[in-house]
Amino acid sequence: MNSSLEQLVNLSKLDTQIDSYNPKIEAINAKLEAKKGSINALVEKKHDIESSIARLEALISDTNRQIAEQGEKMKKISARSSSLKKEKEIEATQTEETLGKEQLASLNEDIERNEKAVEVKKADLKELDEKINEANTELKELENETASSLKEIENSKKELYKQKDALLAKINQKVLEFYEKIRKWAKNTAVVPMKKQACYGCFMRVNDKTFSEVLRSESITTCPHCGRILYSEINEGEIITEPVVAKKTAAKKTATKATAKKPTKKTADESVEEGKGRVLDLVLPVVMLIICCVIGMIYSGGFFEGEDFITAFSNSDASVGLMLGSAFAVVFSFVYFLIRRSMSFKDMMSCIPDGFKAMVPAIMILTFAWSLKAMTDSLGAKYFVRDFVRTSATGIPLLLP
Repeated sequence: MNSSLEQLVNLSKLDTQIDSYNPKIEAINAKLEAKKGSINALVEKKHDIESSIARLEALISDTNRQIAEQGEKMKKISARSSSLKKEKEIEATQTEETLGKEQLASLNEDIERNEKAVEVKKADLKELDEKINEANTELKELENETASSLKEIENSKKELYKQKDALLAKINQKVLEFYEKIRKWAKNTAVVPMKKQACYGCFMRVNDKTFSEVLRSESITTCPHCGRILYSEINEGEIITEPVVAKKTAAKKTATKATAKKPTKKTADESVEEGKGRVLDLVLPVVMLIICCVIGMIYSGGFFEGEDFITAFSNSDASVGLMLGSAFAVVFSFVYFLIRRSMSFKDMMSCIPDGFKAMVPAIMILTFAWSLKAMTDSLGAKYFVRDFVRTSATGIPLLLP
C-alpha cells in the first residue's frame, strides 16, 4: 500500500476513535443533568408545599382572629339580652345569638380542616425532604462516577491525540489538506474500504479501472461517485493478483485471435463496430431534437387542430412540448445508433443515468423559472407593468425605435 494512503487510513481510524468518545461524553453528561433536573423538580415541589403551608397557616390565623371577634360579639349580645324586657327585642337578640353560634361553629370547622391540611402538607414535606436528601446523595455519587469516567475518557483521548500528532508530522501537507477537505462533508467516512468492487461510503459499484487502481494501492484513489478516498479491503477469494490478471488478459487475446479467423454468432450488444463514429452521429441527433421539440410545442399549441403556426407556437405549453420532443429524439437516436452499430444497446442504456445527472441543474433552473412565471401570473405582474407604463412612464414609449 502507498505510504500516504496507509497514513490516511490510520489517520481516519484515529479520528473515528476520537469522535466515538463524543456520544459517550454526551450520554454521561445527560445522565448527570437528568439527575439534577429531578432534584430541581423535587425542590420546586417542596417550595410549592411550603407556600401552601404558609397560606393555610395564614388562613388559620385569620380564622382565629374572626373567632375572637365573634366571641366578643357574643359576650355583648349576652350582656344586652339580660336587660331586655320586650318580647320582640328578646327574640331578635336570641336570633342574633343563634347566628353567632353557627358562625363560631363554622369558623371552628374551618380551623380544624385547615389544621388537618397543614398536618398532611407537613408530612408530605418531611417525605419530600427525605427524597431530596437521598437524591443529593445519589447526585454526589453520580458526580464522582462522572468525573472518573470523563477523566478516563480524557486520558484515552490524550493518548489518541499523541498518536495523531505523531502521524500528522509524517503526512505530506498537500495530502493532509486533501483529506481535511473531504472530511468537512464526509466526517469519519472520508477514507472508506472497497469491498465487492463497491465503495463503502456511498455503496455504489466502481468501474473496473478504479477497482484495479485501488487493488494496486500505488496512489490515492477516490470514488468516482462520491469522492471519498478508497483503500483495498476485500475478502479472500475476491483478490485478483496481477499474475492472474495477466493470464486472463493473455487468454482473452488468444481467444480474440482464434475467433477473428472463425466467424461466430454475435449478440446485439456485441455487434458494435469500433471506430465508425462520424460527425453526422453528433449533428443528426441534435437536429432531430430541435425539430422534434418544435413539432412538440406547436402540437401542444393546437397546430394539428387547425391553428396557424404562429398562434400554435405562442399558445404552446413548453413543458409538454419539450418532453414530447426530447422523448422522440431519444428514441430516434437509439434506433439510429443501433442501425449504424456505433453503440451497443447496453452502452446507450448506461448513458441514461449520466445524462440525467448532467441535466439536473438545467431541470432545476427550468423548474424555478416556471414556478416564478406561475407566481408572477398569479400576482398579475404583467397588468401592473402595463398600467405603470401607461400612467407613470408615458415618456418611455417615445424612447423606443
